[in-house]
Amino acid sequence: MKVKGLILSGGMSSRMAGKPKALCKFDDQFNFLDRIIHIMKCAGLHDITVVTGCHDSEIRKHGLESGGEKVSYLLNSGWKSGMLSSIQSYIRSIESLDVDGFIMVPVDHPFVEKSTYSQILVNCNKKNIVIPKYNDSKGHPVFWGKSFFDQLLSADPNIGAREVSRANKDKIIFINTQDSGILKDIDTVKEYEDWVGKKIRK
Repeated sequence: MKVKGLILSGGMSSRMAGKPKALCKFDDQFNFLDRIIHIMKCAGLHDITVVTGCHDSEIRKHGLESGGEKVSYLLNSGWKSGMLSSIQSYIRSIESLDVDGFIMVPVDHPFVEKSTYSQILVNCNKKNIVIPKYNDSKGHPVFWGKSFFDQLLSADPNIGAREVSRANKDKIIFINTQDSGILKDIDTVKEYEDWVGKKIRK
């Protein structure tokens, strides 16, 4: 399987005191972005792209200065249109390549464990969508097979990628995990301080 990794990091992070979520500290070793990259690579995903937007220059600068994992960066100039626009920008950059699909995760999901990515990888193919569940609740990351690229490109931006998943319920593979991190979507300063246990530093 030729599977790529996609990290969505195009938003304003307006509810995080203006600090890019990608650069928020996760622990003493990683910020959110570096943590996700590290876990993806540990699971066997080595072709990873970070789609940026509002905070493009800050995120790229960190990537250059950190000396960390090598990834590709793609600026979505239409980031104000929402998450789907970042997915679409990414698909346009890879649709002509020999690829079976990609595993997508928003940068505000740094708690996802290696085992979840590994489970997705062993269950995916170009004709399905793979979604993890924890206690019957769906979360991220999500695998999109190449068969759905055209539908994602033409999806309604007001509905997003879920329009495509709803139209293809018979193609979805749900995997049950013990990973509560798939549901930890850190949008606010309070969520960050409650779950990460650190104070936001601008």
